Amino acid sequence: MAEKDLAKYRQVEEGVRQWIKSHELRSGDRLPTEAKMADDFGVSRLTVRHAIGNLVHAGMLSRVQGRGTFYLGESSDVAPTKLIGVVVTYMNDYIFPSIIRGIQQCLDLEGYGLLLFSTGNDPNKERLAIKALADRHVDGLIVEPSRSMLPNANLTRFLALTEEGFPIVMVNAGYDGLSVPTVQVDDVRGGQLAANHLADLGHQRIGLIVKMDDKQGIRRMQGFLSAITERKIGFHAEWCQFFTTESKGVVADQYAQRIASLDPKERPTAVFCYNDEIAVNLISRLYTHHLRVPEDLSVVGYDDSDLARAVAMGLTTVIHPKAALGQRAAEMILARIGQQEIQDYVFSPTLIERGTTIARTPISITV
Repeated sequence: MAEKDLAKYRQVEEGVRQWIKSHELRSGDRLPTEAKMADDFGVSRLTVRHAIGNLVHAGMLSRVQGRGTFYLGESSDVAPTKLIGVVVTYMNDYIFPSIIRGIQQCLDLEGYGLLLFSTGNDPNKERLAIKALADRHVDGLIVEPSRSMLPNANLTRFLALTEEGFPIVMVNAGYDGLSVPTVQVDDVRGGQLAANHLADLGHQRIGLIVKMDDKQGIRRMQGFLSAITERKIGFHAEWCQFFTTESKGVVADQYAQRIASLDPKERPTAVFCYNDEIAVNLISRLYTHHLRVPEDLSVVGYDDSDLARAVAMGLTTVIHPKAALGQRAAEMILARIGQQEIQDYVFSPTLIERGTTIARTPISITV
């Protein structure tokens, strides 16, 4: 492979090996400083540090605190670790086990292992996870961004990794300002499907519960709003509830209380929820206020999680491809490791109708 086709840190590794082959470096010799090597190779010091770390990990070089980095003598060539770092917002519940399973099944077939970290949707934990995985010299990263709608302090670190040519793939969303391949669902289309389904059933008073600190929520809202606008259905703020990661646990109860407090003639007859978790929690809270689903309020979720089938009548929901998305992410990271050019991949969602939505005679309201 031509040198220009190698990732930048691999170019530095190759340059060091060439020094050894040409006897510019002999056993016990000290390497130039990081600053000098960065200037010689035309890369950043972080790129040099990454390359040196790989060579140290392979037993070719040794770092001595306060003295520098030294060539140890004959050693094996730098070999990939055959490990992929996977960073997700959550690990053990909801749709995430299926995504992880899809990743692992693909990696297993190619002889790669997986190192898994969960951030709890916390950028600080994301930073620690990226550092820990870099220290393990993984061959690539699959990352689900934390709070992708907000500015992220880890962007500098991600940009440095991409400048090195380090393989990264993101799932479900990406960060603004970071150009890496992403595999995700067309969430705008998903929001449109939910709104159009309810409109097709005759609903004219449609509410919304949506998460605002990730791109998935914003895009689902965009699709929802575009659909009801096209169908000439009014948007009413009192029928909507916005939440963030911190308030996820109380949003369903807050919405149920607010809707129950409205005059029946002023309530929405249907609501689109950010995901199945919120939808199922809402259904439970509505019953405590003597509101029935779907008779009093039709409910649509998102993701087609196991929770969607746990509801007695079955939850109407937009299908997230979960395992297929994980598998595609793994295929993409392996392609990037193989120096292949890849593009973003977007799954087109579908909606499955179950028992939480019901037809309703349209009612004229003033917008």
